[in-house]
Amino acid sequence: LLAGMGVALAGASQLKAIQDRLAATHWDFLQYEEGHDLNNLSASRRLVAWQTAEVIIAQHPWLGVGPADVENAMLSQYTWRDYGLQQQNRAMTHNQYVHYLVAGGALGLGLWLAALLWPLMQPRQRQNPYLRQFVLVLGVAMLVDSLLELQIGYNLFVFGYGFLVVAGERKLRCPS
Repeated sequence: LLAGMGVALAGASQLKAIQDRLAATHWDFLQYEEGHDLNNLSASRRLVAWQTAEVIIAQHPWLGVGPADVENAMLSQYTWRDYGLQQQNRAMTHNQYVHYLVAGGALGLGLWLAALLWPLMQPRQRQNPYLRQFVLVLGVAMLVDSLLELQIGYNLFVFGYGFLVVAGERKLRCPS
């Protein structure tokens, strides 16, 4: 599977559209490193958001700031260092794992990872290919956005988790 993914990535990197996206992302990072205006650069604004979140995580490493206060904590930190970003361009974390570190600290992230990965620790649940695919897709998607902070992402997670995990456990306990 990993070898296949490597070959697919190598092949995809030869496509012009992928090369253009990689070049644009590299240019974004250079603008960030050189301290240029980042207001219209998506990748650089995410880097700034992660650095801003890193400061908050360092201040509240174990329990975080609380889920309801993540946005306020981020905006408050931007007032200390704004990286030249205009107010409307100050991004949130766009990464569910970083979001949970800010919101719940190490404890909150640990609980979230336990809930996400727990079904894969159950031998009979682990045999379900749909469950493995669900956890893989969700886990990777959460690297690039805070899906559970969007209503549609939250609803899709609850539906998928309920359908695959809860119903799967019930079926294993009460086969009929």
